[in-house]
Amino acid sequence: MLVSLCEGYGFQAVGKYKDRDEAYLKDMFPPRTSDCTYDPLTYAVKYYPNYLDSPAIAKFIIPIRPQYHEALFPDISVFARTLFSDDQSQYTLESNTIKKAYICHSNTTRIRPGDLLLFYRTVDKKSIECVGVVEQIYRGRDINKVLSMVSKRTVYSEEKIRDWLQREILIILFRFLRNFRPVSREMLLQAEIKASPTIREISHEQYLRCFK
Repeated sequence: MLVSLCEGYGFQAVGKYKDRDEAYLKDMFPPRTSDCTYDPLTYAVKYYPNYLDSPAIAKFIIPIRPQYHEALFPDISVFARTLFSDDQSQYTLESNTIKKAYICHSNTTRIRPGDLLLFYRTVDKKSIECVGVVEQIYRGRDINKVLSMVSKRTVYSEEKIRDWLQREILIILFRFLRNFRPVSREMLLQAEIKASPTIREISHEQYLRCFK
């Protein structure tokens, strides 16, 4: 299980230590983009927290309500600025994972593994502060498959998931990549990006105007 976990985060076996213990290393110096032969997801795994964001990679703005944003992204939560932020008992499993899940009823069929997700916190902050890369997509109503996919990744309880499954749902499994300075609704509008309660694809040019 430990070997599988290490390999899942880009560590590779390079030999043995004193001919006994296996040694695993992770390359933290990614190749130049022009020399890269990896697909976006493999690259993100192998060179995390580095990732690809070339024009060939699709980017999507993903709306998320404040209470779910707080749970999924604790480092930029309101709670993180309180006196109790160091109390680990206050954080859920999905808070402390790099691999996370987003569940919705969106009809979009354009999202693919390797695409970038930019999470727009609605209602209060109305800004984007974090990015993830898509690992896997599922659309359907199979409760057993859904529960196995989102276990320890989602903010939703089993009861809530069963509620969602009264009609077909979209599950996006993704890897959290990094936080960055807040990109406000006003900045998005200046880039001709309309912030909305639905998933929205943006062009590479719009992405560059806001996130570079």
